[in-house]
Amino acid sequence: MSERREELVRQVWRQLEKQGDMSEAELKEVIDRVIRETSATSYLSVVQRRQYRKELFDTFCRYDVLSDVIEDPEVTEVMVNGPDLIFIEKKGVLQRYEKQFSSTDRLEDMIQTIVSKVNRQVNEASPIADARLENGDRVNVVLPPVALNGPVDCVG
Repeated sequence: MSERREELVRQVWRQLEKQGDMSEAELKEVIDRVIRETSATSYLSVVQRRQYRKELFDTFCRYDVLSDVIEDPEVTEVMVNGPDLIFIEKKGVLQRYEKQFSSTDRLEDMIQTIVSKVNRQVNEASPIADARLENGDRVNVVLPPVALNGPVDCVG
């Protein structure tokens, strides 16, 4: 993740901490304001602004770096073997995904978001969970100590 994107994420988090719960529309307004303020001191092209807006919204309201592949009908499986080791199966071919989570903590946050939506819990005491996304995709999560190298998430 780029340093600029990380800074934008931190700025949005600070706004969320100040304002508390907000709707998606309000979050988009905060994201737009943070991007505008950043672009006033550091040049951002229109393409960069749009990309940051989408990435930030995905980070806070969707499945972070996995959002695009989860929505891609040609992707039949997503395997996350840590924050920087993601594979996808597309058209029957397994390939490494170029995007990665900013940290193990961010991956764990995303996992907790997924399992909490279906009233499931996954933690060290109960390190395995199965869930379904809103679109019907199945999710399997394995955490340490069962997953020796950190959190693992499989969507398909």
